[in-house]
Amino acid sequence: MRKKALLIAISIMLILSCGSRSAAGDYVIPDEVQAAADKYAEEYGISSEILVATMRYESCFIPTVENGNCKGLMQVNVKVHKERIERLGITDIYDVDSNVHAGADLIAELYEEYGDYGIVLGLYHGEKYAIRNGREGIYSSYTQKVLKKAAELEEQKGTDGTEKGSM
Repeated sequence: MRKKALLIAISIMLILSCGSRSAAGDYVIPDEVQAAADKYAEEYGISSEILVATMRYESCFIPTVENGNCKGLMQVNVKVHKERIERLGITDIYDVDSNVHAGADLIAELYEEYGDYGIVLGLYHGEKYAIRNGREGIYSSYTQKVLKKAAELEEQKGTDGTEKGSM
């Protein structure tokens, strides 16, 4: 019990600090996180920027974050997505590559069905009216934040020629 309380306290402190910042005050994307996002974006034909931006808001790039049944960088709900986790052969949901794999698999599935990252992110976030609202072009503040960060990353990639950057 004591160990779990300590882990929770550390996670809360890390969330409050929300990762490392560059000199410009932006959040630095860990190389391992960017590599996993690039790998699964290519494998699934989805946006690596969407994956990175999602992780930024879901976990502040902290792989050990938990919120109830939601675990890791992508805050994968281990109860809801138990079959997905098993199908993908994931044994450690806190492993960076494994967690991004699970999140990317879900985002790719949703994107294939809806073709709109606004709807996808709303559903990923568990928003009740994500489909209806998204079809009307109405996105939650969460979805808008993630889409904005993804667009900034895409723009940065285009201007500096790199696959990674700061948020």
